Amino acid sequence: AVLELTNGHIAEIKSYAAPPVQVHKVLMALLIVLGEQPEIVRDWFEIQVLLVKTGKMSLKRRIQEYNPMTLSSNNAKRAANILADIASNDLQSISKAAKVFYLWTSGVVEDRLSQDIIE
Repeated sequence: AVLELTNGHIAEIKSYAAPPVQVHKVLMALLIVLGEQPEIVRDWFEIQVLLVKTGKMSLKRRIQEYNPMTLSSNNAKRAANILADIASNDLQSISKAAKVFYLWTSGVVEDRLSQDIIE
């Protein structure tokens, strides 16, 4: 689903001067999963800067080439906590792009946290 994201989806999210709280939280969790520092992604302006990167650092490319083995348990827990009070159904009416990011991020996080239980 995430790979079906268009530049229009990313532009929609980037265009928010002050995004709905749920959208900001989804992007925070997504970027933490992708390896960004939590302190940086608390700031919406910094998220917007990350959204306009191109080439290897473009958001779409980073997701396509993502290796889930690089996600630390701590960052998975941090992302899970950020997403905890968000329901994907609520996102549908707020931002379809944010919902797609939410589904991908929560799937990656759940997989990582289930590995902790197995280990």
